[in-house]
Amino acid sequence: MKTLKTLFAAIIFVGFATAVSAQTDSDAIEAKAEILIPITITPEGVINFGGISSDIDVNPTLDPTEENPGNGNTGLGDTSGDVGIGVFRIGGANQAEINITLPGDATLSNGSYELNFRPSFAWSQNDSDQFGEESFTSENTVRTLSTSGDGSLFVGGEITNLGDQGSGTYSNNEDIKITVEYN
Repeated sequence: MKTLKTLFAAIIFVGFATAVSAQTDSDAIEAKAEILIPITITPEGVINFGGISSDIDVNPTLDPTEENPGNGNTGLGDTSGDVGIGVFRIGGANQAEINITLPGDATLSNGSYELNFRPSFAWSQNDSDQFGEESFTSENTVRTLSTSGDGSLFVGGEITNLGDQGSGTYSNNEDIKITVEYN
């Protein structure tokens, strides 16, 4: 009888273990990553208002959407020579959306006096363009790179406090910078 009980217990144990193992399941989930080429930013040119008369009564302006940004009612005096907008050439993955963080107002200084510079921007997917297609001033913007992974951010702006500033060359080569990242 003892053998029968042991045999019966073994059959129940094996049957229970088989029933438990039959209730398991497994599956997998995919893991993947897309490696994008690094974003590049190359600044070109200088935002240059040229010679400005201190007694004009309009804010000197360079329009980043204009082929000749110093033409028209800009308030600029001598518009010959180096008057022009700056441009950031941006490279990255083909047709990638990018988020561009733009600078706010900047101070231009001649060492004694200061001018307030309010930048404005224009975007173009075509890297060979000489000026942008639409003007904007927001602090963050999402744009799309071209099919070859290029884009250009054109930078102009206006001087908002010309007033009674002293003569001299005013500049700022640190605060007019952008940050670009994939969106």
